[in-house]
Amino acid sequence: MGDVSLSPAVRLGRWPGDPTVAMLSQRDHTEPILSRDLARAVWYARARGYRAIRTSALLDRSAATAERAGFELLDSLELLRRDLSDPLVPPWAPDESPPSISRLRWWHHGEAARVDRAAFGPMWGMDRRSIAMIRRATPRHWARRVNAPGSMIGFVIAGLGQPRAATGYIQRLSVHPDHHGRGIGRSLVFRALTALLDAGVGTAIVNTGADNHRAMALYTAAGFSPTGQQMTVWEFTIGSSEAHARP
Repeated sequence: MGDVSLSPAVRLGRWPGDPTVAMLSQRDHTEPILSRDLARAVWYARARGYRAIRTSALLDRSAATAERAGFELLDSLELLRRDLSDPLVPPWAPDESPPSISRLRWWHHGEAARVDRAAFGPMWGMDRRSIAMIRRATPRHWARRVNAPGSMIGFVIAGLGQPRAATGYIQRLSVHPDHHGRGIGRSLVFRALTALLDAGVGTAIVNTGADNHRAMALYTAAGFSPTGQQMTVWEFTIGSSEAHARP
């Protein structure tokens, strides 16, 4: 199944690495998912033979709606925020040359997926379709990559939920594990924040696993701080006894 826009709030696609699971992603976290969005998602997923639906990371109101609809908690993430009125300081020394960063084109998604699955593993790593879905999840986005000789070693996607939004998101950041510790992630985050600032955004948000100490250290060094909120990922198992009526 290709991606389906179910409402202004959500899209439905396929979970990367598991063709039996649908992925429900949110376009803009300021617009909560409604119960009718979830009912429509279940209907579409069931009609197309999926066994389950997993959500992208949801904030409190959308998560509560998912729980009421019978979704079960799968994972929790820490939500971090950075005020872009605070100065952005390049993460490299004055006598250092920053990594060469170039545009992430649509035809690079296969390479980006290889990096992402190496970084996050088979359960949480993205495939090329999912990377495209992440880019389409925000009306305006910015995507860049870093290459070593012969291959991509890292990429970042950042975006705005609305064209003139006050809040922007780092939607995905991946660095191949073979290239950790070289400042690739810090440089990509700096470039993403610079792009959001240039777009007029006042606040940047990112989420990461609380036990992902490398990522937490990276974002803390970039000026992010915990909000005290969590984002959660939910799963709904589609049973054969459910009603077939379209919502």
